Amino acid sequence: MTNYLGHEFESGKCIHCGAVEKSARQFQAFCTKADQPASAKSLTEAAAAPKGEKENIAVPVAIELNEARSAPRQLETGISSQIFRYRDAYLVANATAAIGGVVKGVGIALGGLIIVVAVVVGGQNGSTGLYFTVGLLLGAIAAIPIYIMGVLVSAQAQILRAILDTAVHSSPFLTKEDKLRAMSH
Repeated sequence: MTNYLGHEFESGKCIHCGAVEKSARQFQAFCTKADQPASAKSLTEAAAAPKGEKENIAVPVAIELNEARSAPRQLETGISSQIFRYRDAYLVANATAAIGGVVKGVGIALGGLIIVVAVVVGGQNGSTGLYFTVGLLLGAIAAIPIYIMGVLVSAQAQILRAILDTAVHSSPFLTKEDKLRAMSH
């Protein structure tokens, strides 16, 4: 069992308040339900301990707060706040991919519209073949750059998704369940 800011962690959760150990360490949140008195000696021991031994030293709950902080930060139990950050980022990636799809669709529709207008105008003048060829050329000139722009926007969205997948997978602050929740989009 490890102690940290009044939390007593057993199997990754505080036995007093149910906080997740990784989140408590990340946000340096005090246990709100533990009633251990503060002692200056244990704080000094925690600060002077060698790097590898710091995690097993008990740190008291009631620590003097500086003037900038009037109360310790409360820790939400259950879902980590980082999941919301990752979900928002995945929302941006999905929106970017959708915008890229729309841009590609606009490029194709514009090219097709130019060809159809050229064929209709050519049918009225009696030279459909010439107008179709000119329409095909102008449609391609208009559609291809717009379609390529849509491909680039979609590729940017895929790059963002890949970066997010890597960040979520390698985050030491998320449990496996949190990672699954963040990546399911």
